[in-house]
Amino acid sequence: MTPNEFHEKFSDQIEINENCLEDMACPNCGSRGRFAIAVKTTAIFEDIGSEVEGDIEYEDDSKCSCRECEHDGTIEEFTIRDLDQLLTKLAEETEDKVV
Repeated sequence: MTPNEFHEKFSDQIEINENCLEDMACPNCGSRGRFAIAVKTTAIFEDIGSEVEGDIEYEDDSKCSCRECEHDGTIEEFTIRDLDQLLTKLAEETEDKVV
């Protein structure tokens, strides 16, 4: 899906992600976040529990699931390159028209 196709399908979705979910969106419902992602990491385990240590990593083929609609796919399917750039541009254009 391209950024323009996303905007046409989910024109009411204007949320911009700037951190770890940048350019990610559910291709089914348009949600911009709460995703369950299968990751690789290192954790320290003790009898009382565990603690993540170091980086959390995932690949394009890592499993991803939308918490909004339960759509399952991969990171690649949930990534729409330059989506946040387009949404930022559209938000700026909207602000210019209001002024």
